[in-house]
Amino acid sequence: MLAGAATAAGAHRALGAPIPVQPGADAAGDYENRPIREVVLRQPVKARDGTAGFGTLEASLAQLVDNQLRTRAGSAYAEATVSDDIGRLNRLARFRTIDARVQSLGDGSVRVVFTLEPQPIIADVQVSGNKKISDQEIAREVDVLVGTPIDEWEIDRSARRIEGLYRKKGYYLARVRVNRDELDNANVVLFEVAEGERVRVMQLSFEGNASFRDGELRDAVKTREAGLFETGPLDEEALDRDVASLVKYYRDRGYLNARVDRRVRTAITGKEALVTFVIDEGERYTLRGVRVEYPDLARLFGTETEAREWAGEHGSVRRAGGADGDVWAGQAVGPFSADQVRGLMLIKSGDAYSSVQLDRSMEILRSAFGRLGYTDVQLERRELRDEREPFVDVLVVVRRLGEVYKTGEVIITGNTVTKDKVIRRVITLQPERPLDMTQVEESRRRVGQSRFFEGDSVKVSVQREDPLNPGYRDVVVEVAETNTGSLVLGGTVGSDLGATAQISVRERNFDVADVPETWEELLSGRAFRGAGQSFSIDLLPGNRTQNYSISLSDPYFFETNNSLGGSVFYRARDYREYDEQRFGAVVNLGRRLGDRWRLVAPIRIENVQLSDINPSSPVDYFEVEEAKTITAAGILATRNTYDNPNIPTRGTQIELGLEQAGVLGGDFEYTVLKAEHTVFLTVYEDFFTNKTVLSFKTKVNYVPQGSGSVPVFDRFYLGGNSFRGFSLRTISPRGIRADTLTLGNEPVGGSFLFFWGAELQQPIATDAVKLAFFTDTGTVSDGVSFDAYRVSVGTGIRISVPGLSPVPLAFDFGFPIMKEPGDRKRLFSFYVDIPY
Repeated sequence: MLAGAATAAGAHRALGAPIPVQPGADAAGDYENRPIREVVLRQPVKARDGTAGFGTLEASLAQLVDNQLRTRAGSAYAEATVSDDIGRLNRLARFRTIDARVQSLGDGSVRVVFTLEPQPIIADVQVSGNKKISDQEIAREVDVLVGTPIDEWEIDRSARRIEGLYRKKGYYLARVRVNRDELDNANVVLFEVAEGERVRVMQLSFEGNASFRDGELRDAVKTREAGLFETGPLDEEALDRDVASLVKYYRDRGYLNARVDRRVRTAITGKEALVTFVIDEGERYTLRGVRVEYPDLARLFGTETEAREWAGEHGSVRRAGGADGDVWAGQAVGPFSADQVRGLMLIKSGDAYSSVQLDRSMEILRSAFGRLGYTDVQLERRELRDEREPFVDVLVVVRRLGEVYKTGEVIITGNTVTKDKVIRRVITLQPERPLDMTQVEESRRRVGQSRFFEGDSVKVSVQREDPLNPGYRDVVVEVAETNTGSLVLGGTVGSDLGATAQISVRERNFDVADVPETWEELLSGRAFRGAGQSFSIDLLPGNRTQNYSISLSDPYFFETNNSLGGSVFYRARDYREYDEQRFGAVVNLGRRLGDRWRLVAPIRIENVQLSDINPSSPVDYFEVEEAKTITAAGILATRNTYDNPNIPTRGTQIELGLEQAGVLGGDFEYTVLKAEHTVFLTVYEDFFTNKTVLSFKTKVNYVPQGSGSVPVFDRFYLGGNSFRGFSLRTISPRGIRADTLTLGNEPVGGSFLFFWGAELQQPIATDAVKLAFFTDTGTVSDGVSFDAYRVSVGTGIRISVPGLSPVPLAFDFGFPIMKEPGDRKRLFSFYVDIPY
């Protein structure tokens, strides 16, 4: 027996059906307002001899019916009331037919008889013939339940859903039918499955495509050939969607009359199929011109002079007819002239006519009007095809320009925990400024990205003009609080860091000044929240690294564009050459310079100690074996234009930094200069928006004083995940062995680092899984030198699992092609972040 579904209404007599009268009686209208002696509820029954008759409606249904009736004994008969009663009974979905009759009695009263044929009840739900899919899987697709009335529509819908389940698994020929004998005689819903053979697409081809290669069109369809990573199921519905996708693909590229069909040839075995998409491209249309009309700015005049006065120098005037030819139309120019509109649009005259480009152009135009304060503007695009040649003219109709408004009051609602000032920090709309509609959407996006509120709860709406303050419109920002605290239990596994567990307590909407007044406030989570600060306690023990820290930061310190943050930490790391322990504190004072630039002034104080140094290790290790103190202050400028902070597909990031060690005392004095530039480029985007991304990274670090001024643990190294194909920290100058005072093979770091790398990421079917092809190049040396330059190439895979980790899981194989004697190679590098 199957379980896990529900039923809906069956087939009944139409609502509001006429109420028949007893044979030989007067018309139903003659009973209106007569007193009702009794109301009878009955159902059809069969006698033992097979003759049909009527019996009392079973008690459970009688009570249900009685609760729905407004027709009562002792009340006046009303035909409309009986019709309404039938409607309510129909909506119960418990009866196959419903009938109401009126019987005249001798004393002038009437008897109302309701005849109700109960809907049969499902006794069992079963499935047979299913070998490839389990009963449990099928049960999840079935929407009928034992003990509920039989609903033919719902039963048929469940059968089709079972067929859909088979199609998803490649059983294109699967059919499901309902056994009518079991249903009619035993009230058992028996789904009989004929699975057929699993059909796979062995060849996918295109016919008639002169303008686009097969490979380009493959990206526009979902159907795939069976192969190593693809099952290639043949699905009729998927093929229909692919036909529609190909039509859209062609029309978005100017082929407005393109037609597409598909042809499927199945092998004799019934297990394999050849799919061919047959294409009739038609002519390619190009955009000939763009015109603009402002109907709200058009007027009719009795003279040409009046029309020209209205239209102005840049407007247009034309004769509009009239009995005596004395009607003139004057069209004034709106905020943007036709030339300006054409300049704003992405698509230009002579380009292939593209609906996608036109849609984007219309959005740009809406934004342009919105920036000027036209809050209610409506844009309409009309396509005007030439009947003789493959040209299209576009008419942009601008309506409801209305008045230009200023921003009134910005009202925030729904923030029961987060302070108003925290939200206003990211809202770009300002009172008394022009009401810019693009900033309405930008404000909504920024408030949503703050992660203080439910994802879909943020709404920014413009109100009607304030009658008490003409020319101004208030803006309402609606939010719904969400849980901003978290306990993170998880870990990371990487070829550089080893295995690390993670226990973290974090609050991203912290308020250090919101001290609880009662224990109830503290335990309910209402204390220490609402100021937009970040607080975290991180415990990360591991087999190679240990990291313990407490951090607090305020991104808008004293309600300014300045930020202040700090942390105290303890870190331990087991390197191949020695063990390292650090503890200290870091303070970061920052300032935002617009939306892209950020300045940070870090100050750090650290105590570092090395231990477990091998006697044959370089002299440089033993020079800093005892605990050493480092103090440093610096400045770091960052510019970021990434479209996504975790998985960018376009944009750049520039980092320029200077750090001076010893400025606050300590055991060392040296200067570190840093520069880094990363760029992401989308080189191709397929029909389903999967993006092929090329990235370049350049990095330069330099200490002018040379390696001798820098302790070995603060020098520069490459290798591992920072230079694939080489072991961790092995791209480095070698040190002098302490035991023999000869050149050894252990790295000691350098004072100059240069790195340049490129990586191409190609989606496999979707953006969730990508192939990566990369080259890493660079060197680390004492002083500026490129003599010991290394190069590696390789390939890897990126797997994005948003619910598992914000950054993709990375697995890489690297192969050195330029290396130095003594370099240690590493074939495989990986990084996996697993919270749970």
